[in-house]
Amino acid sequence: MCLIMFTYKKFNRANEYLDEVVNLYETAFPIEERFPMDDLLDFIDQGLMDFDAIYLEEDFIGITATFENELGAYLIYFAVKEEHRNKGYGSIIISSLINKYKNVKPLIIAIESLDKNALDYKLRCRRCNFYTRNGFTYIQNMYIREYEVTYDVMASTYFEPSIYMSLMGFINENNPNKEKVVDCYIK
Repeated sequence: MCLIMFTYKKFNRANEYLDEVVNLYETAFPIEERFPMDDLLDFIDQGLMDFDAIYLEEDFIGITATFENELGAYLIYFAVKEEHRNKGYGSIIISSLINKYKNVKPLIIAIESLDKNALDYKLRCRRCNFYTRNGFTYIQNMYIREYEVTYDVMASTYFEPSIYMSLMGFINENNPNKEKVVDCYIK
């Protein structure tokens, strides 16, 4: 059995690998799902977001970006470079994140809603199945709205809605532009 050891490098505006991280961020997520890069860098500079560039030896593999407060953690961005997908790397990265928060606080993610009328419905189902296989549970009747996109919610463990509301409030309160970018609701 081969043990894969990733290196996690903290990302900020001064890193020599800024271009490859920004390129993955911009190609992995549609524009309507992305925070402006300057806002992300401001969150990072203030110590409000962990944004990691992930490497296997010298090979850039992917990114994770997480907001965290005392009650929970929200994995807002996770992407693996296209040429490294379907190699098990994503599962290893997600497992390490779940283990980091296990018995401490829930790790929450947002996924595109499983709208059967969506053009990319099969891709959305694949993503949902990926997270389910890797330890996340679909949370019924809970949603995140970022800018103009509404997402369903999954989590590594059960959590009270107040934790979720606290995390979303934390993001809005600390937004460098002081504009409300994240909304959350429970049906």
